[in-house]
Amino acid sequence: MNSSDWRREYRDATQAPPPGAKERVWRRLDTSARPSPVRRWAPALALAAAVVVAVVAWPRTESKTWRTDGSVVSVQDARFSYDAPSHTFTLEEGTLTASVWQGPALHVRAGGKHVEVQAAVVSISVAGEAVTVTPVEGFVLVEGQRVEAPAKPSSPPLDVTALEPKEAKAQRAAALAEDALQHGRYEDAARAFEVVAKSGTLGAEAALFRKGEVELRHLSPERALATFAEGDARFPSGSLGPERALSSLEALAGLQRWSDVEARAVRFLADFPASERADDVKALHATALFGLGRAAEACNEVGALGGRAPSVLQERCPH
Repeated sequence: MNSSDWRREYRDATQAPPPGAKERVWRRLDTSARPSPVRRWAPALALAAAVVVAVVAWPRTESKTWRTDGSVVSVQDARFSYDAPSHTFTLEEGTLTASVWQGPALHVRAGGKHVEVQAAVVSISVAGEAVTVTPVEGFVLVEGQRVEAPAKPSSPPLDVTALEPKEAKAQRAAALAEDALQHGRYEDAARAFEVVAKSGTLGAEAALFRKGEVELRHLSPERALATFAEGDARFPSGSLGPERALSSLEALAGLQRWSDVEARAVRFLADFPASERADDVKALHATALFGLGRAAEACNEVGALGGRAPSVLQERCPH
């Protein structure tokens, strides 16, 4: 290296940098250290996308009401599915309120439990693992076990009975009465028949008569007598007048009111001379005569009946 080269190299090494060079370097370094706008917002964008996917994928709750010829079903804020051919709801969350009065049974699968509704008003709720089944009227079967409505039930979240036809309550009561009779719950049967009798439907007279028959056979002849009297007052020209008259005679005999039995038996035979139950009434008349101490007249009645007279009466008369 000659002297001129050395001097040029020294000058280049010790020469001051061009104006603004340092600022340009630091600005470049600072820009490379900061993330780009896309990189800075990437986490927030990813989170927002995840939320959108979750909302779309998660089943939404809804409220809806169904009406059929024999039921009203309403779901509120619920996640559910419905199979129409089997009339089966699968309730995953929310509340289902139903009224069933006739037709096929309603089936509800709620939280792993199977609820069958045939003639009842019921509210069924699912919240997490908790399943609540509350009969409001009638009874339901939960896993095959009967669950009755309490004497003073609470009101359901939605009054589905307001959506029923006016005859629905009477039809449901009639079904409950038959079920009660089948299971020997005679007080329940009498109460259910009373509901039908007060409904004003075409079956009211028959329901009142059946209430009296339940009372006569299983509860109290005095109550039965009052029920038959109510039937005569409400349906003076009804088709069941002869049946009420005969059942009233049986109720009076059960109460051993022999004077009334004797008088009403005579009236029955005068009012319904062609009744197929005339022999039964004559036997009751003879029984009343025995009760009144008029054995000779009673035996004349038994003799007129001949072999049609009950054996217990024939045994009381000398041959």
